[in-house]
Amino acid sequence: MTPVLGARIKSGWAATVLLGGTPDRPVVLDSRRLELSDPEEPATVQPHHAGSGTPQRDARVLRSLIGLIERSAHGNATRLLGEYRDSGWAPTRAVIVVTSDADPDRITNPHIQIHAMEGQLFRRVAGEAFTAAGLTCITMLERDLAARATHRFGKPAPELLAELRAWRPVGAGPWRLEQKMAALGAWVSLGDS
Repeated sequence: MTPVLGARIKSGWAATVLLGGTPDRPVVLDSRRLELSDPEEPATVQPHHAGSGTPQRDARVLRSLIGLIERSAHGNATRLLGEYRDSGWAPTRAVIVVTSDADPDRITNPHIQIHAMEGQLFRRVAGEAFTAAGLTCITMLERDLAARATHRFGKPAPELLAELRAWRPVGAGPWRLEQKMAALGAWVSLGDS
């Protein structure tokens, strides 16, 4: 069965999990951090922040930071997928897991608004980078994942979460909520055509 890449978006990076096997017997093939920002430019992690809680209002600075983010995300995603293909894994689908789909223009708190703008930005650049590499992208809200998985697999959420905890690959680094949500997103999509 074709593996599926799950990506839980964070500000400046994504937790990625490549899931293979079948929906009944999923296998974590890889788990890592995918940088979406430029490590040489710390401001690319939160480009809409000019300072602590202060919005970046200089359009020229913002355009420059976003350009760096787009190039970094594209280059890093291309390398990651190249490594997978070299290893004999050829995912054709990516599931991008996000915490919110709130419209920043409808948010009145300026600090929350800039976080929403950054969430949209990193979701967009990840999706564009995966699409440019030939993957079909699906976006799922984290809050909907447990219900989708329960419906798909006929198991209650606590049982599904217990399974996810047990999937931690030996020596693969962290297996926190970000990795589990990326894995759950991929699992829900595993085996779809």
